[in-house]
Amino acid sequence: MFGQRYLAKVASLCAGICMAGVFVTILVCAIVPGTSHGTGYASKDFVWTQWNNQTGYTSDGFVFLAGMLNGAFAIGTPDGVCHLAEEIPDPKRNIPKGIVAQLTTGFISTFFFYLAVLYSITSMSDVFATNIVSLPLAAIYQQATNSKAGTVGLLVIFLLNTLVTLPGAYVAASRNLWTLGRDGATPFSSTLGRVSPRWRNPFNATFVCGCCVTVLGCIYIGSVTAFNAFGGSLSSVRRLHFGG
Repeated sequence: MFGQRYLAKVASLCAGICMAGVFVTILVCAIVPGTSHGTGYASKDFVWTQWNNQTGYTSDGFVFLAGMLNGAFAIGTPDGVCHLAEEIPDPKRNIPKGIVAQLTTGFISTFFFYLAVLYSITSMSDVFATNIVSLPLAAIYQQATNSKAGTVGLLVIFLLNTLVTLPGAYVAASRNLWTLGRDGATPFSSTLGRVSPRWRNPFNATFVCGCCVTVLGCIYIGSVTAFNAFGGSLSSVRRLHFGG
């Protein structure tokens, strides 16, 4: 909200940090299990052909489709680039470039990340039995590194990558709300659709987005199930939005 002129540099820095974190994680998960300190790699059948449904649901088809909800993030990020069209030089050329760059780097990095992570799993039952129920990735990292220090290090990278994506998420969300307010499609549209002459950005819309995220965080404190249900509705709500 307070650093509009530094926004492009911050975004580039965050993108670099995120990709570096993914690269380091891939190297660790791909190399360490094969060393004398590691526990070995998973079998090819486990990675490429075996199907494990330990969710409690009897329908494998439903479980597969529910797991595909994660793909909604692949849709959301290019969509976020489009919301900045009014602030990007030559958007007719740069917006398509941004979408192609995101999809390309996202596909390549995600493919190799999942490949490295899957080959580093030596016991799927231990992953599901871990007492870190909110983050099974920690149990996978523990098997990959066979070290508490290594696990913590990879989790720090995971946390850092999450944190550096927050500025971009707030920018995209605030521009969405500002556009709706500018078009009179929200309550208090005159306030939300206003660009701050001092900060040269939709300050009010960004502030409201921050408040809404804080309220959603309170839902997680009250009920993890309710929060997960709300977050899992992203894909369905998005489809209803475009359908309307």
